Amino acid sequence: MLDSYRQIDEAADALAARGVRLDAAYRRRDRREPGRAQKELFEDQLVKATRRLFATQQAAVLAWAESLRPFAGKAALPEELRLRLSELDLSDEEAEAAILLVLSQAGGHAAELFAEQASIGLDLALYQALATAQAREQFGSMITNINEATLRAVQEAVALYLETPGMRLRDLVEMLPFDGRRAIDVARTEITQAYGEINRLAGEQLAKDYPDVRVIETWRTNRAPNVCAMCAGLDGVERTPGEPFIHRVSGAPFMSVRDTHPNCGCWSTVRTDILAGDDD
Repeated sequence: MLDSYRQIDEAADALAARGVRLDAAYRRRDRREPGRAQKELFEDQLVKATRRLFATQQAAVLAWAESLRPFAGKAALPEELRLRLSELDLSDEEAEAAILLVLSQAGGHAAELFAEQASIGLDLALYQALATAQAREQFGSMITNINEATLRAVQEAVALYLETPGMRLRDLVEMLPFDGRRAIDVARTEITQAYGEINRLAGEQLAKDYPDVRVIETWRTNRAPNVCAMCAGLDGVERTPGEPFIHRVSGAPFMSVRDTHPNCGCWSTVRTDILAGDDD
C-alpha cells in the first residue's frame, strides 16, 4: 500500500512541476519531508476512523434533536433538554480504538525517523516507549476536543433553530460539523502534531542521555504559495532541546508545531553534533 502512496506522490509532484494546483483534499505533503508517504497513509487511516466517529455522533445528535420539535419557535432551550444534551453519548469504541492505533503507529514511526536522523545508534525501545505514552495523551486530547467542538456547534445550531420561525430540523442538521472536510483537517493536524511532539520529546531524552551530544531541531515549512505568515516566519529556525523556536518576525516562542494552528503541514528535522572538543 505504501508503494501506491509513493506513486501518487510522484504523480502529484509532476503535476505541481507543470503548475497544476490540486484541490485541498488532494494536497500532498512536501516532497522534502522525511517519511512523507507513510505520514499520508496514516492521515488517510485517521480520516477514515474520524469519519466513523462523526457518523456515530451525528446519529446520536439526530436522535436527540427529534425532541426539539415541540419547542420550535421558542426563545430558549428548556433546561431538561439542555441537560440531556450535556449527557449525550458521543463515543464509538471501535472508531476510537482505530484512532488510538493510528496515533500509536504514527508515534512509533516518528521515533524511528528520529533515531535515523540522530545517527548515533540509539536504543529505539526507549523512544518507542515515549511514543506510546505520547499517543495515549494525544488521543485523549483529540477526542475531548472533537466532543467539545461538536457540542458547541450543536448548541449554536439549536439556538438558531429555536429563534428562527420556519427553520426545519434538517436545516439544523446541515449546520452540524460532521463533513468530510473537517475529518481531513483533523487528521492532518493530529499527524503533524504527533511527529512534531515525538521530535520534541525524543530530543529532550537524547540530550539527557547523551550530554556530550548537541541535538539541533530545525522547523520546516511546506514550500507552497499558501503558507501562512506564522509558519513562514519559523521556516529554517533552529532550537536545542528544552528551548523554543523563536519566530523571526514577531519573536514569539513556539515549543512545537501544535502551538501554531489547525491543519498545519509543517514538520521538523533533527541532527546531532558531538560537543567534545568543539569550540562553539
